[in-house]
Amino acid sequence: MSAIGYADELVRDYLLFRGFLSALKVFDSEVKADKDRCFRPDRIVEYFSSCIINLDLAALRESWAHLEQRFFARLEHSFTGTAKKLETALLRMYLVTCVSQSRQDKLLQFFEQLTSDLQGLPEWKEWFALPFIKNADEHPTFSAYFNRQWQDTMLLSLHNFISVVFQSAAMPILLSYEEELIKMQQITDENEILKKRLSALQSGEAVDLPKLSQEKESYGVRIASELMDDFYVIAQEAPPGTSGRSIKSLIRNISVGLPTSPVMGRRPTEARKAEDSSSSSRQSKVKPRSPSVPPHSSSGSIFESSRSKKGPPETARSTSNEESQSYQPKIEQGQSKSHIADVPAQLSTKPVKEDTSSGFIILSCEKYSEHNSLITHCKFNCSGTSVASSDMDGVIKIWSAVPSISTQSTIIMSRTSVLSMEWDRKRERLLLYGGTTGIVRVYDTKDRRVVKEISTDNVNSNQRVHCICCNPLGTNFVTSASIGEEGQLSLWDMKTLTLERHLLPDKSVTNCCSFNHNGQLLLVGLSNGNSSILDLRSSEVIATWPSHKGGVYSTEFNSDETACYTMGSDQKLCSWSAHKIGDKVSSIELNPEGMQADTAETQSIYSYGKRFCFNGDGSYVLTCGPLGGIIYKVSNSTATPVLDIGGHNKPVNTVDWLAAMESSTCICGTVDGKVIVSTLLNQ
Repeated sequence: MSAIGYADELVRDYLLFRGFLSALKVFDSEVKADKDRCFRPDRIVEYFSSCIINLDLAALRESWAHLEQRFFARLEHSFTGTAKKLETALLRMYLVTCVSQSRQDKLLQFFEQLTSDLQGLPEWKEWFALPFIKNADEHPTFSAYFNRQWQDTMLLSLHNFISVVFQSAAMPILLSYEEELIKMQQITDENEILKKRLSALQSGEAVDLPKLSQEKESYGVRIASELMDDFYVIAQEAPPGTSGRSIKSLIRNISVGLPTSPVMGRRPTEARKAEDSSSSSRQSKVKPRSPSVPPHSSSGSIFESSRSKKGPPETARSTSNEESQSYQPKIEQGQSKSHIADVPAQLSTKPVKEDTSSGFIILSCEKYSEHNSLITHCKFNCSGTSVASSDMDGVIKIWSAVPSISTQSTIIMSRTSVLSMEWDRKRERLLLYGGTTGIVRVYDTKDRRVVKEISTDNVNSNQRVHCICCNPLGTNFVTSASIGEEGQLSLWDMKTLTLERHLLPDKSVTNCCSFNHNGQLLLVGLSNGNSSILDLRSSEVIATWPSHKGGVYSTEFNSDETACYTMGSDQKLCSWSAHKIGDKVSSIELNPEGMQADTAETQSIYSYGKRFCFNGDGSYVLTCGPLGGIIYKVSNSTATPVLDIGGHNKPVNTVDWLAAMESSTCICGTVDGKVIVSTLLNQ
């Protein structure tokens, strides 16, 4: 919110440049009468204080009503009580000021105007006697409110609350330039470090360069380790890395508080240096965290407090160290020297050890059980703050997985199943989904309403929307629809939500597709078992090759885009060279004995969510298993199963993986309508 003043100048300069002088005058007049006061909590609290000192009850109530209508009313129901308590404290401070200034007329006027609103509220029962009590500052019921310390504490709490609400408000695109600038600067700095590291490795020199993972880890952990007093959570301007923090955890800190003051609780610099020097030796001895202290990801709040003791009724948690298990694979070593490896997934379980070679330790498993039918999709948004899951009954749930599972909103598509779903990559408040009616809807998760409906075919509305895929640059998106055996792959403009062009000329049914990093290439998987790469700049099909026996379920480029991966109905995960089109690098058979047990319901799906998902650097891949997600370690032309997440009673149908530096979160949706959220500690 620090860029609002600069943004106002940009708007003013633009209106002047376009010659919109009338609009400029209206804009200037509204800026002068800005009730939000440039989103400055200190100015808002200062205005409230001036209203109380001047005994201006009308202005006080008008300003509070404005904030409540614009911001407080949009909070979750569990936080409206906090706003109501602060409003009560503000009105009591007004009454105390009336008594202190001996303004009996203002005191009586207050009760005359608000009796109808306050009558019947138990917290105001004793306050109706205030005008008739002499020496109210000595009365045991009211004496605490005349204390200067209580008044300062109340104003500070109000400042904290407003700050947190402003930080959690959705930012308009105009104000995101500063965030993008800082992100680009961070990427530039990281590139410089990587160049120096590469140069040192090529020359054989031993150069001590900082590790990017340690830098990011120390940013989150050190701040979180600072001990703060109850009212030190005064939200300053949030850095971009924490813009996705949960309002639930931040507001909880205001009500619960933290133990000591920021000055007395900080450790000396020497101790911090000693801690840094020994961090590498401690990494091999990391113990699983307590379930009440979830690992901090880059999108999580650095002020995260303990999880609520009373979780949602349908959430099952399994987090004990004894229950955490890792798995060592039993893989038969083939004698063939061929670069194509067929690896059946045969896994055996072993207890977790600190020196396990799996690379992960399961910290917690939670079950989201608000669906009643097969899960077609479950996906994180780009920042990882929200999850969208859909089922064959036409129900979409928007929910958060960190710090605890909680449903944010529900979408119900009447008389249709949810066959395709995708988050917008840039405006992550937007969710696109389609079903069996040929309609793609754009849903705003903040305002909880459908922004736009798009028909994939102007003539026939009985199309099935198999796939929706958004460009990582946020400029356009692709939809795949079909009627019977004929399909249509279309490219749409993301801003205007209008059709740009159709892509495939042969009318093949496209089951899945994925963009490369810059959104110029599109990898598609077809129902006839072929895979194709399209150049969206020229709308040409660069290559097509047979990849599977049966339909292709999922496609994805690898991290460096030297290869691409496909998975088909034959339950094989194949790696293909991006330089020699059609050259198979590896072929891994995934749990054939588990997938053969799929019900007829799973085999009749016309749309497929992610069947596999890579971690950040592409060294591990999460796949669907018979009773839970399975993680493979990808190396050269082989893939080794290293961890069976488990937790399900039915086969997994779709997966997603949110990777971070220190920990990662996996979600797996099954055919019986359950979603397992697993938190993994990276070793």
